[in-house]
Amino acid sequence: PSEVFLISGGNMFPTGMLKDQLAFLETTTDPVYKGTIGRMSMNAVGDVSFVPDLTGKTRDCDWPVKKGDDHTGGVVIFEQPTPNVGFGYYLAGNDPYDQDKAPNSVSLGSLLVMRRESPGISGYDMIVAEYTARPETAKDYYEQCRLLLLYYNIVGTCLYENEKIGIKTYLENNNCLHLLAPTPSILKSNQTSNVNRGIGQHMSKTVKEEVDIFVRDWLIAPAGEGKLNLHRIYSKPLLKELINYNKLGNFDRYIALALCVIQKTQMHKIVTEIVKEEIQRDTFFDNFLGARSGGSGYIGY
Repeated sequence: PSEVFLISGGNMFPTGMLKDQLAFLETTTDPVYKGTIGRMSMNAVGDVSFVPDLTGKTRDCDWPVKKGDDHTGGVVIFEQPTPNVGFGYYLAGNDPYDQDKAPNSVSLGSLLVMRRESPGISGYDMIVAEYTARPETAKDYYEQCRLLLLYYNIVGTCLYENEKIGIKTYLENNNCLHLLAPTPSILKSNQTSNVNRGIGQHMSKTVKEEVDIFVRDWLIAPAGEGKLNLHRIYSKPLLKELINYNKLGNFDRYIALALCVIQKTQMHKIVTEIVKEEIQRDTFFDNFLGARSGGSGYIGY
C-alpha cells in the first residue's frame, strides 16, 4: 500500500502497480484484454459502425513515439457500446492537433472513451475505446473522432484540450458541436484563470498540476472484484505513458485520460448539486402540507 504514495522522479502515480498491469497485458492470451483494431465508418443513411481490420495490417501507435514511424493508427475497441443507456453513461477526453501529418512531429491526437460507473448498470469506470493516431490529414483524425463519439452516443460529454481549435471548427461545420463538453467548473485553476473559451479545457501548467492529483486518485480508486481503476486500463501504450509520466515529456494519451477524469468529476459535481437542491426543497413542512391537502400544498382551513 505504501507504494501508492511513492513519488519517483516527479511521478506521483502508482508506478509499481501500473508496471504489473502492463506485464499482465503483455503476457495474457485472453482476447478480452486485447481489444479489436479497425476504423469507424458511416453509411449513406447516417448509421455509424466499427469495421475491424481483418488483414492485420493496422497497427496501434506505440509509446514512446518515434520520428518517421507510421502514425496512421486505428480505432481500438475494448468494449462495444451498451445500447439504450442514458445521458452521461459514456464520456470522452480528446487531446487533438491542428496540422496535417508532420514527419518530424512526435505529437499524436488521442481520444479515449470512458464508460462511467452507473448504479444498476455498471459498477466501475472503464476505458472502452481509444483512437490515438496522426493520419495523413487532420480532417481524417477529426472524422474518426466524430464517428467514434457518435458510435458511443456521446452528447455534450467529450472534453477536449481547447488550445487547438481545428476539431471544434470541424465538428461545428458538421453540425456536431453538441458532442463537446463545456469548460468544467470543478477545477480551482479555471476559477482564477483569464482563459475562458466556453467549450473544452486548456491545459496550462497550473491546470496539469491540479489534474495530476485527480488522475492519481482515480487510478487507485476501487473498481470492483478487488481491483482498482488502473486494472481496468487495457491500453498498453497508455500504461507506458502513466509509468513514464513527467512534466517535460509528450504524453498525448495521458492528457486524454486526464480530460476524461475531469469530465467525470464535473458530472458527479453536477449530480450532487441537483440532489442537494432537491433535498433542500423537500422539507417536512412541505410534505405535511401536501399530505393534508391531498397533494395540492394548500390547506382549506
